[in-house]
Amino acid sequence: MQAVEVPFGAVMLDMLSPLTEGALDALDGFVLPGTRTGIALFGRYLENLSADEVSRVLARGYGILPIGESRANGYIPSTASGGADGLREVTRMRALNLPEDITEVCDLEGMGGTEQDTVNYANAYGSCIHAARCSCMTYVGDGVPLSPAQLFALADTTLYWHSLSNVQQVATCDYCAIQAYPTQKLVLPGGIILAADVSFIYRDKKGRGPKMVVA
Repeated sequence: MQAVEVPFGAVMLDMLSPLTEGALDALDGFVLPGTRTGIALFGRYLENLSADEVSRVLARGYGILPIGESRANGYIPSTASGGADGLREVTRMRALNLPEDITEVCDLEGMGGTEQDTVNYANAYGSCIHAARCSCMTYVGDGVPLSPAQLFALADTTLYWHSLSNVQQVATCDYCAIQAYPTQKLVLPGGIILAADVSFIYRDKKGRGPKMVVA
């Protein structure tokens, strides 16, 4: 396995459900309606990503972007919880033997508390990812109370993913990925229905993009 930069304009599907051999068969040659390109990579949550799934996805020529799942809506973020969540995801990446230098996603959404609580959480989370020699991309979701300047100032967060929610821009750099549609129920050959969010990868104003793991 190795880390490579996600191509500009790549289509990414992210989903909670593991990808089976049947789903991957059905996705072979699939082109997302409204685009002229196929799927380049999958965003998969480390909470249920297995070594077997990594192997079968990479064997088909796709990439994987690992994501840490957010806590339940209304949680109060803190330095302690951010550090615990970041360490949990690093531990899971290591158990899967994912390479250094890939991008891991902090799913930042649905929190309560203050602006400083959110800053403390994100900084502690990003510090764990950075210490593991990976880059941290923050998914800016619903309820994030930070201004453009506060988002840009997050320590050890270098990349940002724009959700469908009405969120702030990021000062100076802005986003390198955008969630394009509400969750889609993709009807694939063979009658397989795959529920997934669809995002497009590009580059931020500093020319930076995420790195995925490939075979």
